[in-house]
Amino acid sequence: RWSDGVTAGLLDYSLMASRYMPQQGETSDSYSLYGTAGFNFGPWRLRSDYQYSRFDSGRGASQSDFYLPQTYLFRALPALRSKLTLGQTYLSSAIFDSFRFAGLTLASDERMLPPSLQGYAPKISGIANSNAQVTVSQNGRILYQTRVSPGPFELPDLSQNISGNLDVSVRESDGSVRTWQVNTA
Repeated sequence: RWSDGVTAGLLDYSLMASRYMPQQGETSDSYSLYGTAGFNFGPWRLRSDYQYSRFDSGRGASQSDFYLPQTYLFRALPALRSKLTLGQTYLSSAIFDSFRFAGLTLASDERMLPPSLQGYAPKISGIANSNAQVTVSQNGRILYQTRVSPGPFELPDLSQNISGNLDVSVRESDGSVRTWQVNTA
């Protein structure tokens, strides 16, 4: 039996900070904050994803960015085993690449199926050459970000509801960045 839960507000966040010191007296700092703010009222859910990043060089220059990738209202339709979404959202398709649009979607929701009929969560793995920051994003929206130690890594915590091409970037402690794509279809 499906439950709509209780009326509540939420603030989900992930905060990362790092300092790079290549030479004596030289430092640069980077900060990344991302997450979702929302409110639940009856069967309706309001969500807004947010991203903030800041980079401070040791020479007094700084750069910061704030971005709201999507704001949307949704509700479950248990009788249809689906979810109705209104607002800014992303196309989720096994055939087409994901893209952002404003509008309305009615899509099947695997979480309403018994566990034996649900899909799989994508596994992302790679090798870090140093203490590194790994970011998984889709269309510029951060889905997951973590720090890893040097050596092989695997990200096991991704949602089963992710589909399409994912952009993976590994930012090493020296500032170098490697990127690649993972197709989850």
